[in-house]
Amino acid sequence: MKHSIALLLSMLIIGCSSTPKIEEVSFCFNSREEARNTAIYLMDNGFTKRTRYLIDGTFQTISGLGLFWDGFIKTGKCSNSPAALKISYQPKSNVSFSNQVMSSAIATYKVMLREKSAL
Repeated sequence: MKHSIALLLSMLIIGCSSTPKIEEVSFCFNSREEARNTAIYLMDNGFTKRTRYLIDGTFQTISGLGLFWDGFIKTGKCSNSPAALKISYQPKSNVSFSNQVMSSAIATYKVMLREKSAL
């Protein structure tokens, strides 16, 4: 019985430790509509594919990379802003480049925002 409990606990610990961590970064906006329109612009113009291109030169999408402009509690630097846009990444599988995704996503976001403002 003691061995069964120990085995069960060790399996639970292994299961919990292998759960992928969610990485997030927020950008503040003056309105929810502005955050939504920016997110739509980014996704319509290939945000995930362009982020992947920075990592390995391919245009494949990155599973688990997404944008949110509503449905979450604003924290940190955007807690007092009217709205926020959140880039979120939760790896769906063990990929070799997962440690590069958020920094590449932030760089892609900034470049695409400059492109959008030039229109």
